[in-house]
Amino acid sequence: MTKILLFGSKGQLGKEIKKNISNDYKVYALHKHSRKYCGNFLENKKVIQSIRDIQPDIIINASAYTSVDDAEANRKAVKKINIITPQKIAYEASKISALLIHFSSDYVFSGRGKKPWNENSPTTPKNYYGFSKAECDRMITSSGCKYTIIRSSWIYGVKGKNFFNTIIELSRKKTELNVINDQIGAPTSTIFIAKAVEEIINDYLLNKNKSKFLNQIFHIVPEGFASWYEFAFQILTNLEKMRFKKKLCKDKIIKVLSKDFPQKALRPLNSRLNINKAKKTFDLKFLTWQEDLENIIYLKLNNK
Repeated sequence: MTKILLFGSKGQLGKEIKKNISNDYKVYALHKHSRKYCGNFLENKKVIQSIRDIQPDIIINASAYTSVDDAEANRKAVKKINIITPQKIAYEASKISALLIHFSSDYVFSGRGKKPWNENSPTTPKNYYGFSKAECDRMITSSGCKYTIIRSSWIYGVKGKNFFNTIIELSRKKTELNVINDQIGAPTSTIFIAKAVEEIINDYLLNKNKSKFLNQIFHIVPEGFASWYEFAFQILTNLEKMRFKKKLCKDKIIKVLSKDFPQKALRPLNSRLNINKAKKTFDLKFLTWQEDLENIIYLKLNNK
C-alpha cells in the first residue's frame, strides 16, 4: 500500500489535507506532539529518523512557523522549523525517492508594483517569515529530491486562527472595525489547496502528467484579487445573507492604510499571484475567491 507521511496534521491546512486523502493510501499524520513518530520540527534528527522508519512514498510538509509578527523576534525557531528541518527532509526524500509536496507563500515577494508575480519572479521578502519561506524554496529546489511546491496566499479555513475566523468573531463584539485596504492578494481556503494536493497525489501515483508538475513551483489560489478590506466586506455580506447574528454591519468597516496600522513585520502590498501555469497543468476548477469564500461560510455556519 502507498504510504503518505503528512507533517503538520493538526494545523488548519494539514487537517484539510488529511480529510481529502483517499482511504486507499496508508497515511501517517504527524504533528509536534506525536508520540510513536516525531513531527516536531525543532527536533530534526528525530523527524529524519521517523522518515527512515516509515519509508513513505510521498511526504507532505504542511508544518511551518506562520506567525509573521512573532517570527521577527523568534528567528532561531523560525530558521529551524521553516528552513533547516524542511531542507533535511528534502535530502532524505531524495535518498528514498519520495515525492515532497511543500507549501510556500506570497510573502517571498517584495510587494512592489501591481502585476501578479510569476513562479520565477525574483524573491525579495520584506520580513523574516518571508525570507525563511524563500530560503526553504531555494533549498528544496536544489536538494535533488522530487518535489512540487505550492505557493499560495492569505490562507484561511473553517477552523483555526485566521483572518476569516477573526472577522466573524469580531463581528459579534464590534460595531466598527478598521481594516487595511492597500494590501492586495487572493484569499485562499484550505479546502481549495487540499483539492490541489489531492490531484497531485493521484496524478503522481497514476503516473499521469508527471513531467509537467514534478520539480516545479506552482501558484495555486482562486481567481481574482481583493484587499483585506474587500475580503472582510465580503465575509460580512455573506453573513448578512445567511441572517447571522452580529453587531458589526458591513458599512461600518473602515478602510485604513498599512502605514496607519503598524505591525512588527512589514507586509507586501502586492501579493497578487499569476496562476496561469497551474491552470494549464492541473484539472482543478479555479473558483473565484468570492465563490470559494461562499462555500467556506456555508460550511462554517452549518458546522460541517
